[in-house]
Amino acid sequence: MQPIYKVEIEGNDITDKIKPHFISLTIEDKEGDEADSFQLVLSDQMENLPLPPKGKELYAWIGYKGSKTAKYGPYIIDYSKQSGPPDTITMMAHGTDLREKMKAKKTRHFDDKTLGELVAIIASGYGLTPDVHGDFSDIVIPYMPQDNISDLVLLKKLGMQYGARVKPENGALTFVPKGIAITATKEMVEINKTDCTRYSVHLPDRFLYGSVKARWFDVNQANMLEVTVGDYDPVQVLPDVYDSESDAYRAAKAELRLIKKIQGKFFVTTPMVPGARNESPVTLKGFKKTINDTPWVTTKVKHIITAKGATSTIEGEIRPLEE
Repeated sequence: MQPIYKVEIEGNDITDKIKPHFISLTIEDKEGDEADSFQLVLSDQMENLPLPPKGKELYAWIGYKGSKTAKYGPYIIDYSKQSGPPDTITMMAHGTDLREKMKAKKTRHFDDKTLGELVAIIASGYGLTPDVHGDFSDIVIPYMPQDNISDLVLLKKLGMQYGARVKPENGALTFVPKGIAITATKEMVEINKTDCTRYSVHLPDRFLYGSVKARWFDVNQANMLEVTVGDYDPVQVLPDVYDSESDAYRAAKAELRLIKKIQGKFFVTTPMVPGARNESPVTLKGFKKTINDTPWVTTKVKHIITAKGATSTIEGEIRPLEE
C-alpha cells in the first residue's frame, strides 16, 4: 500500500508544493498534559524554500492511496529552522492547548450546582463541550468557592476529590473516572502480531491488588465506616477519609480501575495504522489467548511517513471495562 499525506496551513493546501522536497512527516498523539506534535522535514538543496510563519494553524491528513485518510490537528506552528549540510528545513508544530488559558486565576463561587452543571459553566467559558461521566454528572455540590485559583486548579481539585481525570481536548472538557479512556469518538484499532516489526506485551497473571477499601465518616453515627470494591485479596486501603459512602465508593472504584490499567502494557511498531490515536481502543491478535482477550487502549501513538514507507509506534495499557 502506498502511504499518502496532505498538509494545510490556514486552510491552504501546500501538499503539491512540498512533495518535491519531502523527507519525512511525523505525528505524535500523546496522553495527559503532553501536547500533541507535528514535524515536517523538507530538503532545501536549492535554498529557496520559505520558512513557514510561526503561529499559523495547521491540519494534516495521513493514510493509504485508495483508502480513507485520518485527520490530525489543529496544530499551531512553533518554529521552522534551517540546518545542514545537506540543507533541510524542519517545521515543528504543537496541538492547540487550552491549559494555558485555563490557568488565569479567578474568584467566584458556585451554589447548589451539580458537578455536571459546574463543569458545563467552566467549559462554556472556553467554547468547549462538557463531557461528564455518568458517575459524576448528578452529584450535587451545595457550595464550591473559587478563591483566587484558576479553573484548571479548581477542576483538578474536584478530580482528586472524586477520583476523576480532567482533560480539555478536541473541543471537549472531559471529567471521567481515572482508568477510563475517552474512547467514544475513537475507532477500534486492530493490531496483528504478524504485522509487527517489534513488539512487547506485559500482562500479569494476577494483579498486585484484588480490591480497594475506602473509609468514610458517618456524622449521624459519629463512626468511621468503610466500603470495598473488588472481590479478592490483597486489599489496598486508601489513605483519605471521605464525607459519604458514595464518595468513598467512587474513589475505591476509580483506584481499582487504575490499578488494573497500569499493570498491563504493550508496545508495538507496525506498518502505519492511520486511525490509531491516543486513547483509541485496541484489539491485539495473534498473541497468547489471554493477551488477545484483554481489552486495550493506546496511551501514545507516533506515525512516521518517509520516502521509504510509513510506520506507527504504538504504546498502550489495559482498558478497564465498566462495572
